[in-house]
Amino acid sequence: MELFIAILALLISTLIGVWTLRHTREQARAARLANVTNIVSVERSLAHVPTAVRFHGISQQELDEAGVSAAELAYLVASCSATSLYHNSSDENSRQPFARGNYRRNMCESADFRRAWPLLKRMMNAGTFVSRMDATIAAIEAQRPR
Repeated sequence: MELFIAILALLISTLIGVWTLRHTREQARAARLANVTNIVSVERSLAHVPTAVRFHGISQQELDEAGVSAAELAYLVASCSATSLYHNSSDENSRQPFARGNYRRNMCESADFRRAWPLLKRMMNAGTFVSRMDATIAAIEAQRPR
């Protein structure tokens, strides 16, 4: 009987430990998701303070050369930042381009987006999303006639 109680106590302790780890990870994930709203809001504010792109090492000349306004860059950064949280927290292959018909693939197929990507990428953290966007753009560029 004592052995049964000891085994039961060990099993319950193990289950509680596993639940605690999962719960802690889920809380951290939820906190990251909640933080995205704030990050996206700040990034979108670039549309109202276009000269603030200089704090990200981006000049007006670079915006002009990429054919993108600060407001457009703010939209792209907010859009990609929101999406990157999902992709960076998944188990995706970071070298796998997005599939044809995928929302991000469609965006990458736009020459305007590809011109803006180097600036946009500077404002993003490295991770699965940026790697997949790079892979997608490389795949699109490789398919273009020379």
